[in-house]
Amino acid sequence: GAYVMVVGADGKVVRKDVTATDMRDGQWVINDGLAAGDAVVVSGLQKVKPGAAAKATPWKPAAPAGSTSAASAPGQARSGK
Repeated sequence: GAYVMVVGADGKVVRKDVTATDMRDGQWVINDGLAAGDAVVVSGLQKVKPGAAAKATPWKPAAPAGSTSAASAPGQARSGK
């Protein structure tokens, strides 16, 4: 089934089963399984394992051409070593 990896309050990676029933603009829409504020691992997912230490940092998408700033998306994390 569908799942995501999140960084818990203790700084450890946790697997969460989710329900994803729709795709919009190439992105899955998660309908169930996440809580507000969950720090979802969006980078390095192939390397993380449940229980591994990770540091949650805000994800910043690439700025569109001609833009001078990039907005950050809260609740997303990169795996750390």
